[in-house]
Amino acid sequence: MTIVPSIKPLIWFSGVILVGAGGAHAQTPELKGPVAKPLLNLDLAPEMDSVQDRVMRMQLTTYEPGASNKRHSHKDRPEVVYILSGRIIEHRGDDAKEYGPGDVFTADRNTNHWMENKGTVPAVMLVTGIAKKE
Repeated sequence: MTIVPSIKPLIWFSGVILVGAGGAHAQTPELKGPVAKPLLNLDLAPEMDSVQDRVMRMQLTTYEPGASNKRHSHKDRPEVVYILSGRIIEHRGDDAKEYGPGDVFTADRNTNHWMENKGTVPAVMLVTGIAKKE
């Protein structure tokens, strides 16, 4: 195969540019994105008829040592709870379960519960849910 002499330098130059560009690209640090770890899902369709007049709310809730709330329902207002620090005891009927840092649980339309902190340090949790507009 014969290459026209005036094209040989052009091909050689193009090869140098491509190799040089590849080398420069290899030295550029690769950007890293966030890592997401799904904890749990709560299907909203069976939880409520409509999202009209509802909001998604995230709140930081703290139970000081000895604090508790009253038994309540989550009909039409599902929540996902993530424990940040301390320990909380959740009571559902005759069952009680203790949660600590990194634990997660839901309160759905069938949940009727109350919680208490019997520990010596505050129980801090991130609570995300669907609530009626206030």
